[in-house]
Amino acid sequence: MVVLKGSVVPPMTIQQRMALYEAPGVSIALIDDDRIAWSRHYGVADKSSGRRVDDDTLFEASSIAKVVTALVTLRLVREGKLSLDADVNSELVSWKLPGTPFTATERVTVRRLLSHTGGVNVHGFGGYAPGTPLPTALQTLQGVPPANNVPITVDETPGSAFRYSGGGYEILAQLVEDVARQPYDQFARSRVLVPANMRHSLITATLPVDRGARGYEGGAPVPRLVYPELGAAGLMSTAADLARLAIEMDRELHARSDRILDQSLIKQMLSRQTGGWGLGVSLSPPGKERWWSKDGANTGYSSLLFMYPDRRQGAAIMTNGASQSGFVYEIAASLAREYGWTGFEQSVRAAVPLEAAWLRRFQGVWRAGIEFEIGIRGDHLFVRGGPFGPKPVDLYAQSPNSFFVLSTGFTFDFDPKSPDHATLAGSIAAVKVRSLPDLD
Repeated sequence: MVVLKGSVVPPMTIQQRMALYEAPGVSIALIDDDRIAWSRHYGVADKSSGRRVDDDTLFEASSIAKVVTALVTLRLVREGKLSLDADVNSELVSWKLPGTPFTATERVTVRRLLSHTGGVNVHGFGGYAPGTPLPTALQTLQGVPPANNVPITVDETPGSAFRYSGGGYEILAQLVEDVARQPYDQFARSRVLVPANMRHSLITATLPVDRGARGYEGGAPVPRLVYPELGAAGLMSTAADLARLAIEMDRELHARSDRILDQSLIKQMLSRQTGGWGLGVSLSPPGKERWWSKDGANTGYSSLLFMYPDRRQGAAIMTNGASQSGFVYEIAASLAREYGWTGFEQSVRAAVPLEAAWLRRFQGVWRAGIEFEIGIRGDHLFVRGGPFGPKPVDLYAQSPNSFFVLSTGFTFDFDPKSPDHATLAGSIAAVKVRSLPDLD
């Protein structure tokens, strides 16, 4: 997705990119005229058994679960049981969002939680090893053992800025349970999965072994992690089912269906709330062709769903590897070039040389929810571990304090006044927890 100025990138097949990123399997469903025009599958769901990826193969949809959570929450708005702009504490029953100085003058509302402007912490969740104790939803919200996250709270003024928050979506999942008076997974299935004809999909904490694609990183299988945070990450799906969800949303936008939401609510969901976000989805920049999208990445899985409402075209892409590589965006760019879509064009950036002594300012173990390492290789930095996978990923400097990942354009902006603090991807706070000697 990003090309260094002066370099030439030759065309490649999807199989070549699967080999490069060590992604064993890929599933793609293409939407045309609000129907699935075709679906194609590559590689294997499980390397040990040789089981092939097919129409029925489930993948972890990761953060695409937030699209379902947004639809479920808006369904309660449609039913008159929730207000988009009321304080969520007025409807929460089993738990209340603790008051902080940041909530003295501004409210945390459904709209703000859906658009990631609620001022809520906890970017994402790291999962749990099979067989270990799992937290209840309330333990996750409270951040008490066995939950492995900090307490979910408000540490920025609501409405003041965009900050991606999986914690906010766990608040919404609890809100749905309290208002609907039934388990979140059951309500989500009856109000979203069934109406959208997502026949294979599940709202659950872990993939079924017999139907699910095994996750891989660096060519090696990863543990089958459990994600009890259903509102933020609990969707297991197929590429075709994700496409069916986008089709139903598009039909509702064009007043051809109202199985989940009516036209007025889906229009609000797909309208700009702040920055590049609607309610649960990201949106195309102002002045550009209209599209919406949502991606997802758990360890061992990567996925992307996007739709062009004016064309009634889009695609769903799912893989069981290369979770931070940008591979799904390369596939999207290839589809966009073939079908004449905008928004997935390559960008060209120049890399600036920096002295090793300067680069060492940033070397060490960092934490942004999950720990990772930044080291030096030759004349540039690299990142590895945590969400970036076990293999080093090169960081290229575009200025002395700003770096990017070549495959995705993911940015690392270090604080000029404090090199132990950084902002990732424009919104994720990271801090260096300890320095390290030279890494390789």
